[in-house]
Amino acid sequence: MKKLTRMKLINWHRFNNCTIEFGDSTLLSGENGAGKSTLLDAIQFVIICSTGYFNKAAHENGKRRLTGYIRCKTGKENQPYERTGEISAHVALEFYEESKDKYFIIGAVVDSASEGQETTVRYLMENTRISDDLFLYGNQVKSIAEFRGSNIDIRQWCKTNVEARRMVTARLGRIEDKFFRLIPKALAFKPIDDIKDFVYSYVLDEKEVNIDVLRENVRTYQDMERTLDNVKKRMKKLKKIQELYQRVQERIEKDRMYEYFLKRSELELVEGQLSSLETARKNEEIRLSQAKAQLEMLQKERSEKQEIATNIRVELRHNQEFVALEEEKKELKRLRDKRQEAMNEETELKKSVAQAARDCESLLRTIEAGNTSRYSAAVSTEMSQSANAENGTGADFASCIREYRKKLQTLDGDINVTEIKSLTDDVIHFKQMRYGELQEEQAQLKIRLNQNQTEWEKLSKKINKLGI
Repeated sequence: MKKLTRMKLINWHRFNNCTIEFGDSTLLSGENGAGKSTLLDAIQFVIICSTGYFNKAAHENGKRRLTGYIRCKTGKENQPYERTGEISAHVALEFYEESKDKYFIIGAVVDSASEGQETTVRYLMENTRISDDLFLYGNQVKSIAEFRGSNIDIRQWCKTNVEARRMVTARLGRIEDKFFRLIPKALAFKPIDDIKDFVYSYVLDEKEVNIDVLRENVRTYQDMERTLDNVKKRMKKLKKIQELYQRVQERIEKDRMYEYFLKRSELELVEGQLSSLETARKNEEIRLSQAKAQLEMLQKERSEKQEIATNIRVELRHNQEFVALEEEKKELKRLRDKRQEAMNEETELKKSVAQAARDCESLLRTIEAGNTSRYSAAVSTEMSQSANAENGTGADFASCIREYRKKLQTLDGDINVTEIKSLTDDVIHFKQMRYGELQEEQAQLKIRLNQNQTEWEKLSKKINKLGI
């Protein structure tokens, strides 16, 4: 709803500069000639954009003109108008639009150069309220040109009544054309006693009744009802679809929110890690700078000490005692190396001696076993004497081996090198003799084996001849 809240009148009949407040319900009262019709004419002058209905509220045959309002007509013969010369007048209506909670102004500016020569312009201003600085320069009333140039909030500027009516129609809510005919009737002071006359004059349009048109309208109405039913059904389905869509959107929004929280958490973790790494990097840079400083200091000390050592070496090279000491150190190192080599050879020798002692043990066991098996049975009468001789030789060999083993086992004590060498030579000699004997025995065994083979072959032939 749009409500009229205030009206501004400047140079409008006897209202030189007046602002009138309106409430939800406003009563205009006063004696004849007090100006009630003047206020109503100002309202309809702006709203219906016409000057043909002035003073119709009080008299159906009223004959007031715009010049009389602008120049304030008095009816005196010697001074018909109170205002003379070039005059500018303003009539502005302030409205409040409840749905949008904002104000707008519809108004008219009139410039009158002389009697009967008036120029009227109507305008629309949005988001603006009535104030004196809109219409005045101090005490001077703004003309049409001055008013337009000083107010940048003017949205529409209408120079003709047709343009003005379109502006009013659009801004007040797409009202019908009969609105401009009904306003003057609604403002009349004459009471309406006949309800029928009121309905025909103010409610119904003057149109002839057409039965065919009515029938067509009925059919159209029925079609519209069926269409409306279909639309309602479709609206129900659409409502369900909308509800499902809203649920899907809500779940998608939740998923996005959860995803955002996850991403945010990951981001915070990464930021925390970056912060830790940045702190660690700064600490490492500090440690590196400290290490570099310490390294530079150590290198400086090293170079200084190397320089001192070089100087000392140069001085010591000319010192004979130092040279002799260096030679003794080298000789001592050589003797230590030689001693280490001797110790290594001694270790290897001890290993060899231990292995030789084990070999002696094995050899003694072999000799003892060989003497028992070999010399207990006589192979032939021809070899009995040689066997006895061998027994004597084997005994000497066994005693030599035992003595050699004993010496090897006591090698860590006092060593008689000559005696050990003699025993070693005897052991080697006996080994060589024993090796020769074994070779001879092997040859004899081969001869006997060949003889046995020959005899076996002869026996086989005899058996074959006998047919066994």
